[in-house]
Amino acid sequence: MVASPSIHSVDPVTKLPVRQFAYLGSGGLRLAAACRQTAGPPVAMVAFAHGFTSYADAYVNVLRALVDAGILVYTVDHRGHGHSEGTRASLDHLDLMVDDFERLVSIARAEHPDLPLFTLGHSMGGLIVARHGYRFQEGLAGMIPVSAAFSVGVDRSAQEVRLLVGLSRAFPFLRALGSELPSPSTDTAPRPRARNLLSDRGKIRLNMARELYLGGRETLEHAPEWRLPILLQHGTADIVTMPSGSEQAFERASSPDRTLELWPGRHHNLITDEGWEEPVGQIVDWIIVRSRGKSLTPSPSPNRGEYPSPPAPLPTAGEGGFHPVPSAQCPVPKQPHPRRAGETHSYRNSRRC
Repeated sequence: MVASPSIHSVDPVTKLPVRQFAYLGSGGLRLAAACRQTAGPPVAMVAFAHGFTSYADAYVNVLRALVDAGILVYTVDHRGHGHSEGTRASLDHLDLMVDDFERLVSIARAEHPDLPLFTLGHSMGGLIVARHGYRFQEGLAGMIPVSAAFSVGVDRSAQEVRLLVGLSRAFPFLRALGSELPSPSTDTAPRPRARNLLSDRGKIRLNMARELYLGGRETLEHAPEWRLPILLQHGTADIVTMPSGSEQAFERASSPDRTLELWPGRHHNLITDEGWEEPVGQIVDWIIVRSRGKSLTPSPSPNRGEYPSPPAPLPTAGEGGFHPVPSAQCPVPKQPHPRRAGETHSYRNSRRC
């Protein structure tokens, strides 16, 4: 289903056409979305899911690299994030975001039914993509969870988990946990970021903390249901989301075409911090290879040339910010997914199947 009405403009960074639109998510929330178009005929398309307290345009270096490679990119600001409606830093159930994301995927499919469709997400967005991958994998050409929130922070005891769940039920909107992102150089000290209406810099509400923690564990339990091509990326020095979560996802997945890329010494913001060109280049090459139907061919060493660095935060609403408008609601079908077995072996700092 095509979302409308739309605002057509030119991206100030890529100088390429971008179409801004909105659609109704679960519960009728208006979600701000966009489609970034390529200069020539596209070879594939990506539905992108951003991380917690962020927004889609914060990943402009990733979007630019994809578009320059001939890949259409559909983005959405998740509920409670960016330009979209919803209580900031709050979430009743993770599957609400997954259903919202599926509606973006449905829009992309309706507008470009002949293009292979991949999903890509970072951190919380990586968890959304992974959860979407076992619920709605039919018709997807592949998924790419980066620094995915399968395992958030340190392991908790059963008693601590019960306490978190109990408190989140009684006080769901209580802001009790810190949300500052770590420094890219140490992953230990908070990194100050400009405050605007697109990023929530307050503490995490208990209901959001519960959904991320329990949602990550539950998604790993469903990992054997993944049968589509998978590229998992994670920095070994990430202490926000544990690389062990991506390792478990790789081991449990049933896809015959899966790759785990562990980047030594790299931190949580793998695709936006200094040195992002190599992991983003691998993503681009992986998509291009599989869009040509060569799903088992290892992707070449990334060398994508020069792209812009991640930008400063966008202006606040009222300073040129985009305000979404409603459109028709897209159906969200359910799909059964039987299991299949897969094997693994080592490949440099990657593990491929």
